[in-house]
Amino acid sequence: MALTSKAVARLKTAAQVSKELMLEAAILATKDGLSQHAAAKQFGVPRSTMRDRMVNPEPKAKGSPAKLPVWAEKELVDMLVSCADMGVLLNRFHSLQVISEMAAELDQGFLERPGQVWNLDETAFDTVRLCDRIIARKGVRQIASQYDGIEKKLVTILPCGNAAGLQLRFMALFSGKLHVQSRLDDTHNLCYQAVNAS
Repeated sequence: MALTSKAVARLKTAAQVSKELMLEAAILATKDGLSQHAAAKQFGVPRSTMRDRMVNPEPKAKGSPAKLPVWAEKELVDMLVSCADMGVLLNRFHSLQVISEMAAELDQGFLERPGQVWNLDETAFDTVRLCDRIIARKGVRQIASQYDGIEKKLVTILPCGNAAGLQLRFMALFSGKLHVQSRLDDTHNLCYQAVNAS
């Protein structure tokens, strides 16, 4: 049986094993009544590392978890090694196809979990009505308008929800540079507000 890359990474050098043993001995000494400072000095280990290990005896690797579970990785390694032993030569392209098929089988139930399916949409509303022709008094050269002629007054609504029926608070994105508190009146804290100058 071949070792996976993670199994190979878990093998430690003699120096690493020695540090681990010294750290464990220092922790045992503190449990027997020796102070943390004295134990760290006696065994030559950092106090912060010793303290962290006492709080969390089994630290986990940082970062996102692996895409495939350990058993699936093991199956893939066994299959690739057995193919090589039988003389079936697989290149990177064929290996990628096999791995993609296995990943697709693992993700088949994704759409059956509605809490995992999210939708975010964007809708814009124009708050100024513009017309080609308007009715006004005869001979008037300038007509009062709410439109300043520089930019359209838009409100963009960004709702988000998932297939399980969970609806997040939507965001109202107003054109301009100023936050106006009165825009949130009667919203009952059901929306966020932001402005966009562009």
